[in-house]
Amino acid sequence: MNRALVVSTLTFFVLAALAHADSLPPLAPEAVQSSILIVDHYGNPYASRELTVITGSAQATDGLRLFTNHQGYLSLDLLNQPASIGLESDYPNSPGLDWAAVFQFVPSSPPSSVRLVPVGTLQVEVLDSDNRKVPGATLVFDCLRNGPAIETLNQVNAFTTHPKTGDVLVRRMSVGPCRVHASKNDRTGDVQIDVTQGSFDTVRVRIDRQLETVFPYLPFGLLILVTTTAGIVFYYKRKKPYISMAPKARSKSTPRHGLSHPALLALNERERSVVELLLGSAKPVRQGMLYRKLLIPKTSLARTLDSLQKRGVIQFSERGNHRYIEPSDWVQPLGRRLNK
Repeated sequence: MNRALVVSTLTFFVLAALAHADSLPPLAPEAVQSSILIVDHYGNPYASRELTVITGSAQATDGLRLFTNHQGYLSLDLLNQPASIGLESDYPNSPGLDWAAVFQFVPSSPPSSVRLVPVGTLQVEVLDSDNRKVPGATLVFDCLRNGPAIETLNQVNAFTTHPKTGDVLVRRMSVGPCRVHASKNDRTGDVQIDVTQGSFDTVRVRIDRQLETVFPYLPFGLLILVTTTAGIVFYYKRKKPYISMAPKARSKSTPRHGLSHPALLALNERERSVVELLLGSAKPVRQGMLYRKLLIPKTSLARTLDSLQKRGVIQFSERGNHRYIEPSDWVQPLGRRLNK
């Protein structure tokens, strides 16, 4: 009977050890226990599912398998210090991982819930122009998605292909469209992929084109910029606007010869400058040309021309979409005497 008791006791301890093989180690004095609600991408409790701890503190080692309860809560025994905790879950019928999450654990304010995001798995191979794998190539993912970034889920900023095999396994890729960029030395390449949940896809990126850079063209671009700037400055310095100094140069008491007609003596300086410019031209002048040469505001110039027309000093003619101005028939002989 004593032998049967010993065998039963040993059997009990063996079964208990096997049952708790994947459980957390005993709590350290400085450890805390946290119960966190796990939800899926749609906000539903992730109940009675197996999860693997991929990162964590000394109390939650990599590869530790845990289960959520029927309400979706997961119990974690963690050191009483801030830590980054990663979780992943895999359905048996899918070739790759199905869910993943990374969250920050702070003992003073632990998260009430953690949302898992759907993921897939990629086996990326980088090839050269001869279809040979390229070891030590750098991979960067440019992905458009609403979930966490690939760098956050994988805890790295970039990936590097194996120094011997020339490939890399990316286990936690958020689902959705993504572009994979590969580069090494002066070669680069990229490929567009679409990651689906639970998939395990092999992606091949060929690097067979020269890495484009702007630095060889930088001195040439600076030379063009300096030359263009110098040309613009030189052009505007040489282009001096025409400003009629006649109204400022003469006195109202000494009218210029040729404009001493009684009807023209009543003109103000602005009207006189318009008439002088028209008399000095051998053909009708476009209204826009008057504005540019006299530098009179467009509104003021329009009022001046309207006043001269009403007094019969100038006359208008339309040619297409442009308006031309010239002295009236009785004023034109004054221009011939003025130009002698």
